[in-house]
Amino acid sequence: MSETFVIPAMGWLPDYPDIRDVTFQSERVPSKLQALGQPSVKQMLAKVGATTSAPAALPASVDLRPWCSPIEDQKNIGSCTAHAGVGLVEYFERRAFGKHLDASRLFLYKVTRNLLHWTGDTGAFLRSTMYALTLFGVPPEEY
Repeated sequence: MSETFVIPAMGWLPDYPDIRDVTFQSERVPSKLQALGQPSVKQMLAKVGATTSAPAALPASVDLRPWCSPIEDQKNIGSCTAHAGVGLVEYFERRAFGKHLDASRLFLYKVTRNLLHWTGDTGAFLRSTMYALTLFGVPPEEY
């Protein structure tokens, strides 16, 4: 008898458009910048000389594994954005201070959902998770 395993998935919730999505490669400029006479991001950067610098020489590869925390299983909770946010915090704690912080993924997930005024378990926006992280921080898992 063969068994079928179903892995629950929430899918990706795309963030709403934001001015922070504009990069130096963006061709389209938000209407507020167009109203100020800025036809493109590339032209804005050229005005201040930000496009003339040479790219930095980078190594072919870098191994960041020594600073990464162990992979965690979110089980059937839609908390992937909280796992990503906490993974960043844990990485930088190890990289900057040499200490491992086992941060609370569930705390970050719940405060993100509270910020969105959402109930249930339907995931969250990554940008909202990063906002919750900067607003509330993240406590250690033990608490």
